[in-house]
Amino acid sequence: MELRGGTIFCESEKGWEEHSPSTSPLKEASLEHDTPHVSRSISEKMTAAQEGEGILSVLLVEDDSTIRDILARLLKLAHYHIEIAEDGLEAIIMWKKGRYDLVLMDVQMPRLDGFEATRAIRKMERERGGHTPIVAMTAHASRERGRGE
Repeated sequence: MELRGGTIFCESEKGWEEHSPSTSPLKEASLEHDTPHVSRSISEKMTAAQEGEGILSVLLVEDDSTIRDILARLLKLAHYHIEIAEDGLEAIIMWKKGRYDLVLMDVQMPRLDGFEATRAIRKMERERGGHTPIVAMTAHASRERGRGE
């Protein structure tokens, strides 16, 4: 995969439906026009952070230490302020105490999974106001879901 005008390359695996390898051009998404669920203030903060003018605060919720370390390093290199929770319960506690511009939430975690943690955060948002974008992440894609669904 190449960024900014690049391509994603895909090829089939044995046992899957056969398709020819292909490439497709990608266009850069505009946060303000292409993703209506992202508030203008978040997109402005992201732009400012990318230009070195501000720091975006991200809560990274991931139980796998290797994935957590890699993501944290990448986000820090991109000049984001990162705080880390190792499961959904810890994420809720941290979200109550802090103010985050974005939450990156693993789906499958011990104690409380990402779906339940997200529901709890959304409930608290209704009570105190505001809205924090939450992006679901998973490293456990199911082969079964990719076939005919």
